[in-house]
Amino acid sequence: MKWYLWVLIVAVLSAGTITAVIVSKAGETAGIVTDPNRIVYTYEWFYNTEADAKAYAAQIVTANQSIADFKSVHQGDLGSYVNSTELSRLMSVAQGLQNELISTVNSYNAAAKDITRGMFRNWSLPTGLSATSDGQLIEDNN
Repeated sequence: MKWYLWVLIVAVLSAGTITAVIVSKAGETAGIVTDPNRIVYTYEWFYNTEADAKAYAAQIVTANQSIADFKSVHQGDLGSYVNSTELSRLMSVAQGLQNELISTVNSYNAAAKDITRGMFRNWSLPTGLSATSDGQLIEDNN
């Protein structure tokens, strides 16, 4: 046999092996994405994350109300060390809750846009979330 026939045979066998590996990997990926346990987990994750975002938004409202109440009660004495320290603590709590809300909203939006996770988001859930600077949660249903 001529040498170029051997090269042709090796090339055909190599192409077949490479194709088999690619098809096998694609099948493994599809199996992982459509695993029933993963589907249920992802479905529940969207509900839980939306509930977490709503909880943070409610906690921010309460924290901001605490700040307003503290300012009104100690109106004439906010400059004292004790009152300024407490006001600073209350504001830090509100800021921490705001940061958690932003992080949760970003996680929800990223998962909703992820093609392997977003398809398992229930139609009754928002397609995206956003948060205002005062802690209001806005659901995007486009």
